[in-house]
Amino acid sequence: MSIPAPARATDHRFSELDALRGLAALVVVVFHTTESVLEAFPGTPMPGPGWLWPWTPGGNGVSAFFMISGFVISLTLNHCRSLSDFAMARFLRLFPIFWVAMLFTTLWRQWVGGESISLGAFAANITMLPSWLGQAYVDGVYWTLEIELQFYLLIALIWRCGWMRHITPLCLGWFTLAIVLKLSQQAWPDSVGVTLLWRGLLIPFAPYFGLGMLAYRMTQQRPTRLTWATVALGVLLTVATGNMVRAGVTVVMTLVLLALSHGHRWRVPASLVLLGEGSYCIYLFHQAYGGHIAQHLADLLPNSPVGVSVTVVVMCIGTAMAAHLWVERPLARLTRRWKTRPPQAVGVGRGASI
Repeated sequence: MSIPAPARATDHRFSELDALRGLAALVVVVFHTTESVLEAFPGTPMPGPGWLWPWTPGGNGVSAFFMISGFVISLTLNHCRSLSDFAMARFLRLFPIFWVAMLFTTLWRQWVGGESISLGAFAANITMLPSWLGQAYVDGVYWTLEIELQFYLLIALIWRCGWMRHITPLCLGWFTLAIVLKLSQQAWPDSVGVTLLWRGLLIPFAPYFGLGMLAYRMTQQRPTRLTWATVALGVLLTVATGNMVRAGVTVVMTLVLLALSHGHRWRVPASLVLLGEGSYCIYLFHQAYGGHIAQHLADLLPNSPVGVSVTVVVMCIGTAMAAHLWVERPLARLTRRWKTRPPQAVGVGRGASI
């Protein structure tokens, strides 16, 4: 049964989700920057409380991205007419700017960092699945893109089979399988089958994607007791990891997504929305790039780790937002025009076309 119209979150663009993405991107950049600064200033006492260096919550920002992805991709599929529509939309959203960022990072690492990246590693990274091809990531943050791509494949299969309306029992099964495979790993740590299932079905990340999917499902259908029980199990799985900061992030994100799914809206700063729109670029253009900047600035400012940290964060976000405004957005406009261009009519006799 559908929930009443006033309580239903409509399928227009959520500025709150952009704001959440922007906040998560900022948190991740600060986290990686503090890691780089610690490496650049070994043995130097850092100001402030010890947990600030590196900033502990930042390492758990990725779980927020995965939860938002579960919500947003469910919404995206709700507007797709075919699997090819979804595949093309995701390809055009992810790959063009990714290839630009990967080329930038490769050249930066080789020319500024003096590192060597093999042609095989570069070619494998083009696919966004380098670890499956036995190659290292050009940038450490690319591991999450690999996870995202696998999630797209899984949810596209679910959608193609017509199972999106059964997302609650599917998530319940996914979460239960996570428990079973965790116990199986402890009993048979060297089992190839268990390892393949663990990795192929994204078991470590199932609660995050699943909770996002469940929250979006609530925009379409009134939640049942089974839905709430499945949400509770997903949250408990994150608590069971022992990382209480990540569990806390998951609880907060779950509450926010559930509020959105029930029609609650908030005014969010335009600057944070803009950061959210450029969050993919921020993610792509910060870790390797910022790490090298930190190393070089440490030589110029040997007594100012905080100054180096702030400078690196500003430079990373500035570079990423420039890429978003001057590369990603123009690419998006081009692809939209290409996608919406009417097909050329090919004459087949008088007045006929295909």
